[in-house]
Amino acid sequence: MEKSPKSPKLLFSFRAFLGFLVFIGLVALYMQRVNMGISIICMVNHTWVAENSKIYKSEMKLSTNLNKQETCHLAQKNSSLTDGQFQWPKKTQGMVLSAFFYGYFLTQIPGGWLSIKIGGIRTFGLSILLGSITTLLIPFASTQNIYVLLGLRFLTGFFHGPVFPSLGTLWSHWVPPNERSRILGLATSGVQFGSIIALPLGGFLCIHGFSGGWPSIFYIYGSIGLIWSILFLIFMSESPKNQKCISNQESCYIIQTTKKSPHKPKSTPWKELFTSKICLSIYLVGFCFNWGGYLYLTQIPTYVRDVLKFDIQSNGILSSIPFIANWVVIFVSSFCADYLITKKILSKLAVRRLFTGLGMYLPAIGLIFLSFVDCSMPYLGVILLTLGLAFNGCAGTGGFFINCHEVGGPFNGILIGIQNMIGTIPGFAGPYVVSLITANQKQEEWKIVLWITSVLYFFGCTVYIIFADVNLQHWAKVDDSKNVKEQINDEELNFKLLDNK
Repeated sequence: MEKSPKSPKLLFSFRAFLGFLVFIGLVALYMQRVNMGISIICMVNHTWVAENSKIYKSEMKLSTNLNKQETCHLAQKNSSLTDGQFQWPKKTQGMVLSAFFYGYFLTQIPGGWLSIKIGGIRTFGLSILLGSITTLLIPFASTQNIYVLLGLRFLTGFFHGPVFPSLGTLWSHWVPPNERSRILGLATSGVQFGSIIALPLGGFLCIHGFSGGWPSIFYIYGSIGLIWSILFLIFMSESPKNQKCISNQESCYIIQTTKKSPHKPKSTPWKELFTSKICLSIYLVGFCFNWGGYLYLTQIPTYVRDVLKFDIQSNGILSSIPFIANWVVIFVSSFCADYLITKKILSKLAVRRLFTGLGMYLPAIGLIFLSFVDCSMPYLGVILLTLGLAFNGCAGTGGFFINCHEVGGPFNGILIGIQNMIGTIPGFAGPYVVSLITANQKQEEWKIVLWITSVLYFFGCTVYIIFADVNLQHWAKVDDSKNVKEQINDEELNFKLLDNK
């Protein structure tokens, strides 16, 4: 009778430590991703933008007959603006905010392929290393030419693109399936924590930072990523077999439980990856989810300034509050999802549908209410933003994103890459569309943006719930008879590890 190694406790284990390392890496990654959203408020001469808007002169003429909304708008306008050196109209600002995502879009599928070829650890570490270097160069590029700046933001996105596809490969070698919701919940919460740190710190550095304020944001955020990635690449190995500072028991446990996944087929099933109903529904829900997610990520500081009329330091602090709530919910929802599945309270399919619904339907409703909030009720606006982004966290760790690991098997890295590639389209299309709709920085214009986002949330979630599946797809399986010899060798390796104890 086969003997299985004892399962080491997750707490204080090396796999939990790896989850923490990835968490720190994602903190650095998202500090670099969101830095432009807060920095641009200090970089742009908003007085110049306002005076060149189509409605500026008409507002001045009507200033003697103001209603409540207009009074709020004009009274708080000067205090909410921090004028910088760059005379960029709203369209140019949209280009600056979206340039990152053009590069990010291009390296999603190649990132999944690269992680298979050279390993998830190397791909993950190198992506953040190279992105950190380009982030450090942003202040210099900004003073040279707008196209140099756009090019560097494009390269930052290009280098960051393989990060999430590489994590699919990394988890498949390091994390047993029954622990993935918890460890992914810990690791991916770095996304929210990075935003929590970056926004208020960025608001502070805009005014009090060295090198003129806003450049210090890029220097500090880039340095954090650079230091982390160098240490990560030096000390981490691609698999438990070669990793130092891990016990034999835990190494054996990880190898045995992750090897239970089917072996990699000879070729990538590209046709099925682009025609399977479950894959198409994951791509669609990812697109709609990211439209809202990138709206929060890149546009919250601008919305808080344009509509709620907070000054730059308050802006940074208040813009981070929704991400704090989102971070908490991600932790809670990841454990709740695992609990509901392991205790057999709900089926895995029901959990994926439930958490995706909570993460998209509730924010959609919140955005509808938010569209009617103006600067006379600024804190109500912050509350609605917070509740919307908080519930948004349910869809990731308990919902559709985990689904990629379940249906894609050995191809989950490529599946995540395709999903991320399609999901990145809102990253560059969204800021540009928002800049066109909100050219005059009016609340009525932002209402259109919020309603578009709400409709996309409802549509994407509904389609996913209809076609959701949690079973390993037939195209991700292999003929077991072709892999008997390889499986026997794997079992011999496991018993050798046991014997070495």
